[in-house]
Amino acid sequence: GLAVAYRVIQGVATLSGNALSLSGLGAVSVAADQAGDGNYLPAISVANAFTVARGDQTIVFTAIGDQVLGTAPITLKGNSSAGLPVIFQLVSGPATVSSGALTLLGEGTVTVRARQLGSPLYNPAQTDQSFVIRKLTTLAVNVVGNQGGTVAVTPLKNLYAPADTVTLTATATSGFAFVGWSGDLTGSANPATLLMSASRSVTASFKDIQAPVLTWDLPATGTTGVEQVRLSGQIIDNVGVTTAQWSREGGAGLALTVQANGSFAVENLTLTVGTNRFAIVARDAVGNETKLERIVVWVPERVLQVVNASEVQEGQRQVFPVTLSSATANMSGLTFKLSYDPAYLTDPQVEWGALVGQSVNNVNAGIDGEISGSFALAGTVLPAGINAVAKVSFRARSVPAALVVEVTPRIESLSDSKGAVLLTGNASMQGIGRIKTRRILGDNNANQRLDIGDAVVVTRLQVRLEERRSWDIGLNDLNTSGSIDSGDVVKVLRAVVGLDPQPRPLSLGPSLAKALNLSPVGANTNDVLSLELLDGPVAKAGEAYRVAVRVVRAGTSLSGLSFTLKHPTALVLSGKQVGELIPNDALPFWAETADEVKLAAVRSTVWPSKTGVAAVLTFVPAVGISSQAEWGLSLESIEVTGSGFDTRSVDSVSAIVKATTGPILPPSVPAQITLTPPNVAGGKWSFEVRAGNGETVVIESTDALGTPWSQVQQVTGRGVTTPVPVNVELSPSVLTRFWRVR
Repeated sequence: GLAVAYRVIQGVATLSGNALSLSGLGAVSVAADQAGDGNYLPAISVANAFTVARGDQTIVFTAIGDQVLGTAPITLKGNSSAGLPVIFQLVSGPATVSSGALTLLGEGTVTVRARQLGSPLYNPAQTDQSFVIRKLTTLAVNVVGNQGGTVAVTPLKNLYAPADTVTLTATATSGFAFVGWSGDLTGSANPATLLMSASRSVTASFKDIQAPVLTWDLPATGTTGVEQVRLSGQIIDNVGVTTAQWSREGGAGLALTVQANGSFAVENLTLTVGTNRFAIVARDAVGNETKLERIVVWVPERVLQVVNASEVQEGQRQVFPVTLSSATANMSGLTFKLSYDPAYLTDPQVEWGALVGQSVNNVNAGIDGEISGSFALAGTVLPAGINAVAKVSFRARSVPAALVVEVTPRIESLSDSKGAVLLTGNASMQGIGRIKTRRILGDNNANQRLDIGDAVVVTRLQVRLEERRSWDIGLNDLNTSGSIDSGDVVKVLRAVVGLDPQPRPLSLGPSLAKALNLSPVGANTNDVLSLELLDGPVAKAGEAYRVAVRVVRAGTSLSGLSFTLKHPTALVLSGKQVGELIPNDALPFWAETADEVKLAAVRSTVWPSKTGVAAVLTFVPAVGISSQAEWGLSLESIEVTGSGFDTRSVDSVSAIVKATTGPILPPSVPAQITLTPPNVAGGKWSFEVRAGNGETVVIESTDALGTPWSQVQQVTGRGVTTPVPVNVELSPSVLTRFWRVR
């Protein structure tokens, strides 16, 4: 508890009482003493040494931040933690520092330093700060797509600070769609934002999506009696029409001239009789398209028509009726021309109709390919409706293949009872006919045989009195010499006098028998063979069933034949044998699969007989078949020959076998035709059909044997003793027609 005394041993320090004052930098030592008293001895001095040094200070430099070039000098601010004054200096960059003011000189990065130089008590201190100087920026906005749209900029300024952000909003005008941004802004976001840290250029693209607007005025859709029409209307587009075309009946497009106001017109279009289909197509620059179609039906007041002719074989005459029709009775005179192709039609002949034949009339058929005709009624008119003007016939010339010929009429003039010319409301319609090829080599007059007329034609072709086309050689080269020569004439004449048989893929007698279905019970026939169902038309499951192939009308001698009989796999072939027709010393070849059996039999000499059974085939229907089952048999790939050089293909033959699971019934009686004299005046032919009660009978006809049969009608049988009358229409232009029941 005794008082302690302090003293400075060393250093720049002084003591005043117990207070130590420092007067400089360096080492200082201080001692503490106690002198003692009556109770205590003096205390040992304790020294305390330390060093006096300057303190550290910090500088707080106020942030400058990025600046825009052109900003006024900036006063720099900074404070020292020691409270000493701070000075500023430029380290780098386009700026100057003077008296604490920062002046911006250009674009770039600037570094400024704040310093305190220190004092006897504080060390120096400094800190640096960097920022960027940028110019004010601009924004350029462009629009692609003509008047496709607009762009709104928010905020809208002439100049932007580099830190500014703008919002761009694209708005498309009617008929356009916004596509996207390009330039300093990409993508299709709308609205979109953009930082203006630099001058920007942005393009907004718009697409034209509106097709041209087409207004079609004339002609009006529907039926008209006016022959010539005007096609007109208007085409308008939000940008502009680049192409405009019109077409007719789906043909090639023809250019439309579109005026400045969008209108267009095509004058004096002539309609055809019946349906006229028009179309208009308009497109703009980007391909937007508008297409309209319109149907106009012209019903003319008067029509000159060549009626279609019936099909004929080359060598026959083909008849084209010519009619003139009108809704009113106002026609008294007509001048016309008929055009035809003389390469296939020749020897034109005109027979006037009953009314026209009483008029003053003239015909000129002396120009190949053209017939001119005219008539004039004396003070009267043709009645309303369809009037027969004439029948024009041609001889069908030889053709390289079946083809269609055309006869095209043209009205030269048409007048009424007062002589006034009827200029409008008139139409012409062409007629067509089909010429088919011959069926017998050398048969030029289409009577299905060789006769003296054919000999004459071949002779004329030989000496070129008759025009000879390339195909005429093959059609008349009977001796296969490669040309038309006297040998071909001899071949025809030998057939005429009977030294050689007539060529017969098809002969009239057997064909007529086929047409009238005069075949044995249970048999189907062609011109040579019959397919006979020996056990009737019904087969029983699991029991043998026989089918015979018979030659019924070979016509010429036989030395070989071949055929293929196709059958369902449900009819299992169990046996096969040749018939009595094939000689014992002939060489038969058989081949069979699951659904067909083939036979070929030949001998070097002529067989003793040319009619008889060629083969008998035995089948067994599969067990378990339905009683409603039917099987089709087809005799195909039939060929017969006599000398070997005259091999002839024969039409296929077919038959239907029905199934039963019970007793087999006797075959039904085949349908029959009973002929009656035709009622020529009435234009009809009557005959009677007799068939089993309830049986369906199909009546078919053809104009030429060897061509497909066409179904005419069906009748239902009333029993073999009760006839069913049938009436069929006759055509005056058809010379021959065959009928059959099936």
